[in-house]
Parts: sequence; C-alpha cells; structure tokens
Amino acid sequence: MRATVRDVAARAGVSPKTVSNVLNGTFRVTPETRAKVEEAMAALDYVPNLSARGLRNGRTGMIAVALPDLRMAYAAEMLHHLVEAAAERNLHVQIEETGASSEREAELMSRARAQLVDGLILNPVMLETTAVQRGVALPRWS
Repeated sequence: MRATVRDVAARAGVSPKTVSNVLNGTFRVTPETRAKVEEAMAALDYVPNLSARGLRNGRTGMIAVALPDLRMAYAAEMLHHLVEAAAERNLHVQIEETGASSEREAELMSRARAQLVDGLILNPVMLETTAVQRGVALPRWS
C-alpha cells in the first residue's frame, strides 16, 4: 500500500500541513523538522501523488511539446532547451510527434482544452491545413 502524507506526518510526529510545507517549500520549516519529515518519507518510501496535487491546485505540472518530425536535428535541439527550461520551473515535458497531421494537432489541442496539460507548444508545418485557426479558443494560463 502506498504511503500518504498522513502516514508521513504520523511517523515524523508533525501535522500533515507541515509535511506539505516540506514537500512544497511554501513555508519555512526548521532544519530539525525538515530532517524528521525527510527521514519519515525515506522510511515509508513516500512518493507524492501528483494526481491528487493536480486536483488540489488545478495544475498538472506537465506541458506538451508537439513537433512534426522528431528525427530532425532541429527538433532535438529545441527539445533539449525546452526540457531544461521546464525543469528549472519544476515542470515536466510530454513530447509528441504530429507527423504534420492536422488531426493529430486537433487531438493535442483538445487535451490542452481539457486541461490534461498546463500548456501546449505546437509547431504546425502547413498553415493552410493546421488545426490552429483563428477563433479556436485555447485556455489561458496565468
């Protein structure tokens, strides 16, 4: 069975909110308390539940990058920099290949509208046939 924040809190002798503060770095926690929480997480093999976190804060922590052809050197170079920039912001990158298909682009845009990802970087090839059209609303993230 997977350990929860409550399990970690009980083992460390702190509140679940304190465990959350250690995990998120939102409030200062004394070094002694941080050490107790980290020891409890290690002992219980605790892994944060990203789905639960996403439900709570409305974010997935995931951005999607869709390029037409991942075999191109251009794609590798761009993805390298995007992944580095995302990691600096504690984000994860989902890499997609569209094959220059407007249907695939539309599917990825639908995922963005359904908020399965926090953002979508889409590189269409043919402006005449792309799913990205004027008047197609995508969510705005702040």
